Amino acid sequence: MWRRLRSRRGICAFVVTATILVCCSCAKTIPYDPYLGESSKSAQTILLDALNVFSSVYSVREQGTESLDGITVSVNIVAGRHGGGGTIRLGPTSLNLVLQGNDLYIRADATSWDRIGFAGKSPNLADRWVRTSTRLQPFGAFAEKLDLTQLLFMRGSIGHVVKEPSTSMDGISVIPLRSDSTGLTLYVRDGRGAPALIATKDAGASGMIRFSDYNTAELPVAPSASVDLASVPTVQQQ
Repeated sequence: MWRRLRSRRGICAFVVTATILVCCSCAKTIPYDPYLGESSKSAQTILLDALNVFSSVYSVREQGTESLDGITVSVNIVAGRHGGGGTIRLGPTSLNLVLQGNDLYIRADATSWDRIGFAGKSPNLADRWVRTSTRLQPFGAFAEKLDLTQLLFMRGSIGHVVKEPSTSMDGISVIPLRSDSTGLTLYVRDGRGAPALIATKDAGASGMIRFSDYNTAELPVAPSASVDLASVPTVQQQ
């Protein structure tokens, strides 16, 4: 009888031990997620979480079209930290851009150069890579779109935000945060995982700008051959 009792005790101990191991194993497979339940937080906390995540990004793709006050802006760019590039269209004006630090490289046709204020040089600038400085206007404004650190919401210019009802975007649950001061709305991913920025939309605009390919979008390299804008002569009028 004692032998059977010891055997039963051994079986019970084995079952208890196995149960503990299984439970411990299950616990290890569910990592702690500090962002779970993001939508239940205050608007400012969600904003801080999203900006904290965005501040560690190396590169991101921005694509989309917005129309506001009769002006249509389309972007297809890769933005990085102090560098980036791609295509920006302002109505009929189309610019191919590459940003490297304070150097901005531009390639555009003559008509596009005319529209941004270089009609006198446009025949000599057309369809060439042209190097200029981001310290000059209007080039600084272009650089702000290509540099993650210069985006409006990363410069602390967005101010107080209001949390609007959660919605879905391409099957992804998002939390809209609307700025009281600028009207810009940030769409922040909700659910498990980091609250990444999914899109932005300006107040009163139709369309939006989407963000994707976090840390996998490839940053363009500076053109191997270019001319300095200041060295290009103005065309003499006949």
